[in-house]
Amino acid sequence: MHMNILHWKVPEEKSFVIQDFLNIGRELGIVKDQEEKEEKSGVYQTQEEEYFNHYWSMHYKLVGSSVMVTLRSRVKDGVPLALTKVHVTRHFEEEDEKPIIKTYGTSIDDRNPEEIGGFLMKAKYLEENYLQFPHTVYFKVQILETKLLEPETYPLPPLPVGLRNDMEIRVKNTVFKVSEQLLSSHSTVLQTLCDKPSRSKTQLAKFSENVDPIDFKFLLAIMCGQPIDEITVEGVLLLARMYGAKVIERKCKRFLRETDKVSLAKKFQLALQYGWEEIRDECVFKCETSAEVAKLVPSHLQTMIYSEAQANWEMMWRNYTRNDDETAHVKRLKELGELTEAMKKMCVEEED
Repeated sequence: MHMNILHWKVPEEKSFVIQDFLNIGRELGIVKDQEEKEEKSGVYQTQEEEYFNHYWSMHYKLVGSSVMVTLRSRVKDGVPLALTKVHVTRHFEEEDEKPIIKTYGTSIDDRNPEEIGGFLMKAKYLEENYLQFPHTVYFKVQILETKLLEPETYPLPPLPVGLRNDMEIRVKNTVFKVSEQLLSSHSTVLQTLCDKPSRSKTQLAKFSENVDPIDFKFLLAIMCGQPIDEITVEGVLLLARMYGAKVIERKCKRFLRETDKVSLAKKFQLALQYGWEEIRDECVFKCETSAEVAKLVPSHLQTMIYSEAQANWEMMWRNYTRNDDETAHVKRLKELGELTEAMKKMCVEEED
């Protein structure tokens, strides 16, 4: 299947992928580089990526004749502490190209951050001829349920005047009393379900089976008039797209364009995911070097040969900053189109 970064399909779950294909042998000091002047420590951690208010990374550690590979998570500063249930799929490419895949469930307690599972790369993978090439390792994480350790941190605001809670929706183990009129006025999908004569709690519950209760609570709060913030925006945006809540999606988009409380990398990531070309381009042109652009691209979209695209981008950026007069406007637009193509080369084409 082929994935177009500008036109992503409607999300079906709260998930993400952390990927790595660097040369493990060189990074850990197992394979010596002729120009290397410093000894490697036998430990390596990938760049952290932000998903759903946590920073995620992969950690490698040399243990005897093997390497331990683990997934790590830490909560962002200022985010309420929570207990999060997750489902993890671990993928490792073997030498004969048959992947080793394992899935497991676990929980993350923000009070006691720790490694979230992992695996041991055995000695046969550490032979020098094999380590000359990058390994492909990734973790797919599906967030099932988030429970705030202080539940009243985000209380639901009162309903707008004239509305009343006249139905219930169960999301995982949480039951929400909601207003049918409120849901119908914001979401085309929920309106269709609510309008069916045969509507039942079972139908609505089934529709919410892949939804994190905390995000549904945030969504209800925003429907009632509560403002979007840097903590709620990613989960609410996910549900807004799933439920066809276009007004709320536009509010999320406007918030991301105006706020300085969301990192440039996070804005770029969401712009790719939801097909917002103008925000994507704004993020790119706030970078001053090709290395900064490379750091914006999520690991699951990077390829092993994106250095060429970085070089192309740097040349375009120099041309862009060199042209300061109004007559260069048309040329800039052309270069922006070329930049878009270069960015696409930095992304993996996956099967749909």
